[in-house]
Amino acid sequence: IGDDERSRAWLRQRQAALRELQAVGLVVNVESMAALTALRRLAPGLTLSPASGDDLAQRLGLRHYPVLITATGVEQ
Repeated sequence: IGDDERSRAWLRQRQAALRELQAVGLVVNVESMAALTALRRLAPGLTLSPASGDDLAQRLGLRHYPVLITATGVEQ
């Protein structure tokens, strides 16, 4: 996910399902620790970590985020 309205809405809508999956979130576009903290507050119980997503996006052919990557597929 990123620190943008589309990602925040996606996170709010899917947080229960993500917790059930025991998902770990990679935040690939965040400007500050305060912004990361705000994202974490939107999804209590989920681990959200800042990360560079460039290599992963290139390897998987991703062009935008948010994206859910599971053992069975990729959902954008």
